[in-house]
Amino acid sequence: MTLKRDFIRRNVFDIKRSSCIFPLDIKNGSDFSIIFNNYWKRKNPNASIKLLLKIFNNKGKQCYNLNKKILDDHYDIRISKLIKENFFKGIVEVNFLSKNNLRFAYPGISGYYISPKKHISLVHSAGRILSPQEKNTFGKFSEETNFVLKNSKNFTPFFSLFNSAIRKKSNPITIVLKNKNNKTISKKKIFNELKKPFENKIFYLNDYFSIEELKKSSFCVIKTLSAEVFPRMVCGNYHEKEHHYEVTHSFPVQY
Repeated sequence: MTLKRDFIRRNVFDIKRSSCIFPLDIKNGSDFSIIFNNYWKRKNPNASIKLLLKIFNNKGKQCYNLNKKILDDHYDIRISKLIKENFFKGIVEVNFLSKNNLRFAYPGISGYYISPKKHISLVHSAGRILSPQEKNTFGKFSEETNFVLKNSKNFTPFFSLFNSAIRKKSNPITIVLKNKNNKTISKKKIFNELKKPFENKIFYLNDYFSIEELKKSSFCVIKTLSAEVFPRMVCGNYHEKEHHYEVTHSFPVQY
């Protein structure tokens, strides 16, 4: 795929919903902030953008809904000001809707993870639930990687996943630990998670592997279903004592 071909594809690809999903873990005064500039108005211009923000708890229950027109040049939306809960785990789905063609199904926004002591780590938009125009454009399964595992008494590696709006009989997840030479150290299969609509979870690797296995590993590969979702994961390393997430996003395994 060349840049020229990609621009040609964008001219014929008609989509009016741009979205992404971020995992949430609010406690002890931590926060999450969605930050973006109104580049739709600046570049196109497109003044018809609406923001539809949905917050689901980790069981898939919708807890909050925000619907507003995007008019200002800059936005900083703090989750703590919306949910009013001291302890919350779930996801926020950020949707931008337009009467005009948005060309890209993912928005140029960033999510800022803010610890109780105000340490900050950020990641741009990653995974999302596919729009009808995108159905079956990706394979049935996806293998994701792209983050270094930190293994110490303070850190544990993590990744986050969410289900689509469709209830599943099974939603298998496979975690494979690899060393720096791409040799498999250990493997774990999970079968009974994320079957309800919008159900979601942050997976901590020390819940599934021993300290010895993690110390031998440099990275991991996560295999999941991807028929209804764009499977980029928010992932990285979690400092439990500080309640601080060092975040990045995954990338497909390259063979």
